[in-house]
Amino acid sequence: MLLLAGCLGACTGDDSGLVMDTAPPCGEGEVLEGARCLPVDCGVGVWGDLPDEADVAYVDSAGPTDGDGSRERPFRTLVEGLEAQTTVYLAEGRYFAPEVIVGSGDVGRTLRGRCQELVTLEGDELGSGIQWAASPGVTLLLQELTLTGGGGLFASLGTMRMEDSTIQGTARAAAWASNVGVLELERVRIDGVQGDSEGVGGWGLLAEGDGRIEAVDVEVVGYASAGAIAMDRGTINALRLVIGPGEPDRPEILAGVAAQDEGSSLTCTECLIEGAPSLGALVTKGATMTLSDSVVRQPDPVEGYAVGVLASGGTLSLVRTLIEGV
Repeated sequence: MLLLAGCLGACTGDDSGLVMDTAPPCGEGEVLEGARCLPVDCGVGVWGDLPDEADVAYVDSAGPTDGDGSRERPFRTLVEGLEAQTTVYLAEGRYFAPEVIVGSGDVGRTLRGRCQELVTLEGDELGSGIQWAASPGVTLLLQELTLTGGGGLFASLGTMRMEDSTIQGTARAAAWASNVGVLELERVRIDGVQGDSEGVGGWGLLAEGDGRIEAVDVEVVGYASAGAIAMDRGTINALRLVIGPGEPDRPEILAGVAAQDEGSSLTCTECLIEGAPSLGALVTKGATMTLSDSVVRQPDPVEGYAVGVLASGGTLSLVRTLIEGV
């Protein structure tokens, strides 16, 4: 008689006997790579689901010191990849984020990571982020990565587009469009935005100086001043934007969303604005704001009061919008 005391993993049986499966169980939406479970978007192997393509520079922080940028012998640094090709694929690792990425004529650039959980671009401690310098209409595309530290994204001229990514632990503004620059965000999470060394900023989304932000399925939490703000002729258009709680113990937070100065506008459709200490939405100084099919919720008022929306010298339009908790 065979006596089985137990299995550390999953036990399976057939006519020939019992087999022990020691692989850890992975949850729904996960994939097994070696001894770890990863989000299915990460794929498996060094490059995950990144395709094998020509005219692409492959970069792996664990690659050889004398790599040539091929899939088999990748570069080790992002700078090498950017110097070699306009499209760069990044394997798992942490990479220094260049302060400025320059476009070449009418040709855009693409940085794509294996997945945002495994690929990190690090800004420096002085607050510089990634600035895109290109002709109007030329695009820098950032996909499947996490940007941390430094000053976040800065679009001045040209167009920056980020998809399926995270921006965290930045200073001044996580995503900033200025000087007719355009910033497009889709399926992006912003977590933690401080003021700069002089205490200026703390904005999740900032559009100013004729800059424009288009945001779809974006979440902003942990901001020190405003989740999203349009000022000085800036424009923000958002669909399904979620503004969560700001940084704890910061009663000086301006608002969840704000628009100020004549010529500035903020439009939010199917948005959820909650968690700002005292003011959900503010429009002032001749700016305009439209909230459609949205919810403004104030669960934690400061000093016993909270204001859902406030128009002071600006124009505020509410269309099928619920205000609660005030």
